[in-house]
Amino acid sequence: MSETNEPRWLAAANVVQARWAGETPEKLLGTKHFRPGAKVHVVGEYGGMTETVTVVGRSRQGRYITVDLDVWLLTNFRAQVVYSPVVLARAENHWENPTSPAVTDSRDAVEEKIRWYESWIDAEKGRRKAKGLHWWVAEK
Repeated sequence: MSETNEPRWLAAANVVQARWAGETPEKLLGTKHFRPGAKVHVVGEYGGMTETVTVVGRSRQGRYITVDLDVWLLTNFRAQVVYSPVVLARAENHWENPTSPAVTDSRDAVEEKIRWYESWIDAEKGRRKAKGLHWWVAEK
């Protein structure tokens, strides 16, 4: 772990405002850990699996937490330079491999990951609608 916590490019996103959950779909706000619209930073994913990402953000109680979330629970992805020492420290503690795709000083690499996340969400949304299943995120 670096001692200076130099600024890094990370993907930032917001937690969805509302989602459907349960056997008889019930509309829930945000997630168990985050308020609706909470800002989180994506610090990793499971090797080659885009469905679940590891994020760092402020919990409903206001403390910083590191949680694995389904990518469809996030919206409004964007590339941002992160200066927060808390976020950088948690991110670096998460990164086991310093050559991980999440660890980058390049905006282009982060934007490529964002395109990958968004394409997965669009494809999954299409698959679910084709099967006649409800989409998890509540439409406005």
